[in-house]
Amino acid sequence: MAANAALKMEHDTGAFFAEQAVDLFVASPMSPYSDAEYAASRESLIALVAELKRRFGFEKVFCPGIVVSSAASFATSYDSVAEDLAALRSASHFVLHYVNAVKSSAIFEAGIAYQLGLPSVYIVRKRADLPYLLRELEQFEHTQNGPVGARVRIVEVGDAAGSVSALVTDDWFPAIT
Repeated sequence: MAANAALKMEHDTGAFFAEQAVDLFVASPMSPYSDAEYAASRESLIALVAELKRRFGFEKVFCPGIVVSSAASFATSYDSVAEDLAALRSASHFVLHYVNAVKSSAIFEAGIAYQLGLPSVYIVRKRADLPYLLRELEQFEHTQNGPVGARVRIVEVGDAAGSVSALVTDDWFPAIT
């Protein structure tokens, strides 16, 4: 519970993120889940964000799936768009936690992050779960910009989706020292 409270304090309102830079924006489908699925996904996100903070030194993390206690508690779409766009514009890195292929605004957020040029990691069970154009962004970036300039990395986790935090490696965001 203490980790949840600390994460909530740094997330509290979209106004906070409109005024301050965000080190990391973490997008994950949350609203299509049942209460039990939501709780499991939220716990996985909490562990993932804690590991990303530990490994890469991210301090300000925007991840609505952590601070919202249930799928029914999300803000209106209008408020969510405003908050998400403000946080994305101020973010320096992006993670898509997409281990269940469901309809989600997280895909929209990944597109915005790409357009903004954010170094991004897409965590998926399998690459084929991503929409067609997102599947090849990693290869496209590698071809266009070389391995050092590539901004997108796709990490396939298969059946280990529940323990994604254990799969984080130092090369996820190689530009961070």
